[in-house]
Amino acid sequence: MLRDRSDLLWILAIDGVWSLIGLSQVEPHLMGSLRTLVRQRLARVTRPALRPTGYSRRAIPTDIAVLTPTGREEARRCLGCPAVVATLGHEVEHRLGVAVLRTRLQISLDAWTSAREVQTAGVTGIVGPVVRALPDGLADVRGVRLALEYDHGRYTAVQIQYKLREFKHLASETIWAAPTESRTRWLQDHGCERALTIPLPLGIWRKLDDGGAARGSGDFPGLGDPGPGASSARM
Repeated sequence: MLRDRSDLLWILAIDGVWSLIGLSQVEPHLMGSLRTLVRQRLARVTRPALRPTGYSRRAIPTDIAVLTPTGREEARRCLGCPAVVATLGHEVEHRLGVAVLRTRLQISLDAWTSAREVQTAGVTGIVGPVVRALPDGLADVRGVRLALEYDHGRYTAVQIQYKLREFKHLASETIWAAPTESRTRWLQDHGCERALTIPLPLGIWRKLDDGGAARGSGDFPGLGDPGPGASSARM
């Protein structure tokens, strides 16, 4: 359990946010550790309304886990790395998409460098007389440097072309992702050859216990049971 607690602390420190649905799908064994972090006031679970794409009119109530200021300090003390300060403002969907992209590509946390870390560390060729556009993250995989970028649906064609040019200075290849097939095709049509469709894991988390009874995010302080018609996931 201590190892799981440390792993979850590291995941939330690096990625910033995770939806409970997404976490339960990729790291189901960490859900108990999340309860522990919440009880210890190192993490909190909240329920903002998130949009599946940048152009969606519909917003879906979604259970989201983030570190508290105390949790970020614990991550710095225990793991020796600064934690992302994640807000639940307009960029939370994008940040969640980047986290899911990293996981989909099976990029380990120790091989991952976020855009903020890139800028702070002054990685060779990135920060200097010319300030370049930064990808959402860089990953060194088997000797190849990859740039990772998640497009929630707001980038313009001009922005895409600029990013394509700039990322060539930073990495051997760039992998893009978008939440819908149509957006992925649009990226490919604009020169993003390696593009994946990765929908955001949105909704209210629910779990079936061994007796078949539903337990949900009401397990976490401050969140009640979902109302009728709410999106949910079961595992």
